[in-house]
Amino acid sequence: HGGMPVIFGGAGDIDGIAMTAALDAGGIAIGVLAGNLLKKSLARDARNAISSNRLLLVSPYHPNARFTIQSAMKRNRLIYALADYGLVVSAEYKKGGTWIGAMEELTRDNALGIFVRTGANIPLGNRKLLDSGAREWPGIESLFGSRTSKNPEAVKKSPDLGVCPGYGDRSEKV
Repeated sequence: HGGMPVIFGGAGDIDGIAMTAALDAGGIAIGVLAGNLLKKSLARDARNAISSNRLLLVSPYHPNARFTIQSAMKRNRLIYALADYGLVVSAEYKKGGTWIGAMEELTRDNALGIFVRTGANIPLGNRKLLDSGAREWPGIESLFGSRTSKNPEAVKKSPDLGVCPGYGDRSEKV
């Protein structure tokens, strides 16, 4: 909504949920893949979304390259480079690409605003990211009230994230 795409890595359940939710809500999504670009772009759902200009799948690797942990770590930097903000849903403390990518971004000069999901049942990594300077994600209810993506007409107006307290206007940082 509001022309703000969801940028995701194409790895795991959360990325799939983010892509599907964005597309189901009538938004657009950009997948930065660490491998298997050709295979993923030929999947029926992807083909339909690509042909309707709502999904873009890209990779810095050969379209037939297999997914590797090393390529995923490098791919994470591209995701942050394309994004205005980062949202961490679930990070293991000092483990994995989500943790490493968020910590790299938090310690980088001119870093993006990194938000972290809070609430019940969050992993230790999420709490430690908050301790390291990430900000609490306010939650969908506080942004949209009781409206959900199941009713796209009710969610037409997206929140203005152009200015983020503590991070300033992203247009100044480009």
